[in-house]
Amino acid sequence: MSNVFLLADIGGTHVRFSTYDGAKTSQSEKYRTREFFTFEDAAKAHIQKHGLTVSGMIIGAAGIRQNNMIKLTNCPWVIDTAVLKEVFKIDTVILLNDFTLQGLGILSCAQEDYMQIGAPEGAPAFQEAPSGPRAVIGAGTGLGVCFLVADNNNRYQVFESEGGHLTISGSSVALRAVIAKANEKLPHVSFERLVSGTGLLLLYQVVGENYAEWAESVFSEEIVQMQRAWAYVQATADSDKWQPVSAPPEITVLAEQGNEVALMTYWLFFEFLGVFCSDMALTMKTTGGVYLVGDLLAQPFISRLLRDSFMRKTFESKGRFRDFLHRIPTVLVIRKDIPLYGLEHIAQSVWK
Repeated sequence: MSNVFLLADIGGTHVRFSTYDGAKTSQSEKYRTREFFTFEDAAKAHIQKHGLTVSGMIIGAAGIRQNNMIKLTNCPWVIDTAVLKEVFKIDTVILLNDFTLQGLGILSCAQEDYMQIGAPEGAPAFQEAPSGPRAVIGAGTGLGVCFLVADNNNRYQVFESEGGHLTISGSSVALRAVIAKANEKLPHVSFERLVSGTGLLLLYQVVGENYAEWAESVFSEEIVQMQRAWAYVQATADSDKWQPVSAPPEITVLAEQGNEVALMTYWLFFEFLGVFCSDMALTMKTTGGVYLVGDLLAQPFISRLLRDSFMRKTFESKGRFRDFLHRIPTVLVIRKDIPLYGLEHIAQSVWK
């Protein structure tokens, strides 16, 4: 095979590889990070499997980039450009935060790739505002965020962020109660600790441990709102019982079956997400919109719950800045493989 760039999107749970040959990008292939001791091992396995001749690498990884190196936040891998150049005998290695790829990737999206989330009566219909800054937020294994800002020629620059590690906050009785319980389990509770795939497990645990006690007090108003908004989810027998789980997909299954603890977990998950989105929107005055990405939120059942949740209401609940936030659209990106489009965007710009 002729020379190609190896493209890699590395999250806490999976790494996705594809290639760029100067004309087109191959379909991505996914591997579990836990199956390989290092990124180099995973890359070698993919290269050998497909008989690739690699002349360069473009990599997005979930962590802080420092000195051409990223130590992944939710995975023991360390991505070092100098090591990769030596191991694979290549001169071109571009290393980016994984959410830079998400940001660049949404620039390839069209109107049909978006679903507006929870717009209240009177809120604007979603139309892209190309000149306005945008926030791109994704709840996967962790909670990622970046910002897109256009120059005078409408060319976007991506600003990386570790905003997901900001200390979590909440304005309602229920959100504050959950945070207090989470603080008993962790020395620092960031938004990522509750608003992510791994965070969903902790949130479910806190809700489950306290559901019986809080159902008629702390959660009473939330339960009424949730049952009204999600009336299409049929409750099962013993639906208010907390059942042990070991992975986020099990919580989703329980929610689909009408388990109240699982549903309340998602209800609060979306409210916390609304708080975080509004914090990010105010930080960069993202008049171009808040874009939600990632496989977790794009699942059909979860995206329907998100659409009908109070996420948007919580997003706008910022007191004196309510009117400003009311004009900012919140949308879910339903197109798949967004990071791949970001990798392709970079590959096209550096291919020789």
